[in-house]
Amino acid sequence: MEGVIFDLDGTLANTALLHKKAWEIALNRIGEKPTFDITILLGRKTIDIAKILIGEDRADTLASLKTEIYNSLIKEEAKPTECAKELVNKLKDNGIKVA
Repeated sequence: MEGVIFDLDGTLANTALLHKKAWEIALNRIGEKPTFDITILLGRKTIDIAKILIGEDRADTLASLKTEIYNSLIKEEAKPTECAKELVNKLKDNGIKVA
């Protein structure tokens, strides 16, 4: 094995709640409120969620804002999943490239 590629969301860090928080902040910034629990939409594409939340007309704007907010939150609040650091360090210690 020469290398291992990891996906961040749900693999190296549990980010579901950060996605939810980013959606709530983005909606608040444009003066909207969700009429249901956003959690049920998580796992879908960002643009698809935006369309469900506010319709197609403003979906691009909401999706961009949510992504900007999420990128900021992930840097500040993401926590590694159990054993993620240990696994990555062990791979590196064994000369395996990690991305």
